[in-house]
Amino acid sequence: HLCSLHIWDALVLGSWDQEFPNQLTGLPDAIANLTQLQSLELSGNQLTELPDAIANLTQLQELDLSENQLTGLSDEIANLTQLQKLNLVSNQLIELPDKISNLIELI
Repeated sequence: HLCSLHIWDALVLGSWDQEFPNQLTGLPDAIANLTQLQSLELSGNQLTELPDAIANLTQLQELDLSENQLTGLSDEIANLTQLQKLNLVSNQLIELPDKISNLIELI
C-alpha cells in the first residue's frame, strides 16, 4: 500500500550496502499514484525496465536509476518535464529514446 500515500515527495529504494543489496526487479504500476514525488532513488537494484506509469510522476526532479540492469527507456520518460537530474550510470543501455531531448530542465 506504499502507493496509496500520494503526498510523498521523496522515495528511496536504493541500495548502498554491498553485502545486502536490494533486489527489486520491477515497480508496480501503482507508482503512478505518487504524483507529488520529487525525488526517486532506485540505484543498486535489478530493474530491467520502468513501467509506463512512471510518466505520471510529472513533479519528479531527481531520478537515480544507476547500477541496475536497464536495457532501454521508453518514450514515456519524456513526460517527466521537471526532471533536473537523471542518473543512468552502470546499466545495460544501448540507446536512449529520441524524446529524451524534451527534458530541457536536465542539468
